[in-house]
Amino acid sequence: MPPLAIASTPLPPAARTIPYAAQLSAANGIGAVSWTLASGSLPPGLTMDSSGAIAGTATTNGSYSFNVTATDSGTPPQSATKQEMIRVVDPVKIVSAATWPDACVNQPYTFAIQTTGGLPPLLWGFVSDGLWVGINLDQSDGVFSGYSSVTGTFKGVVGVSDATTHGDSQHVTLTVKACP
Repeated sequence: MPPLAIASTPLPPAARTIPYAAQLSAANGIGAVSWTLASGSLPPGLTMDSSGAIAGTATTNGSYSFNVTATDSGTPPQSATKQEMIRVVDPVKIVSAATWPDACVNQPYTFAIQTTGGLPPLLWGFVSDGLWVGINLDQSDGVFSGYSSVTGTFKGVVGVSDATTHGDSQHVTLTVKACP
């Protein structure tokens, strides 16, 4: 039978002040597997129980390395130790104004949504509140660009999420007008 081993999946990053949960896992154990923190420390605000569940709300940004030990209930018990790491970052937040600069009908328009915090990659989404113009979102970089052939005021919701899987959203307004 193969020896007890700790799965090599990296632990997800955490967003400071947002609840976090991750589960360590082991393979080839006999019976129940219990977990302990062998060395190092978890990010402040997070704890690990004997089932390998890491949970809590991280309070301090940084990269935290620690070693965990898994021990099965065989006779004799097998143990395995592995280094893990959790990175804690500020939550991603949209900081651009909710009312965008005006666009001019039939002229090129570009507006980049600005954020703070988060951990790349950032993933963007947009939902219009009804009719929207020909100015579209690039989901990879949060830039709206294009041309509108109609005037008016248009509304929608832009959202962003990051590697912590948490995100932010904002109701936005864009006015397209006839320019000289």
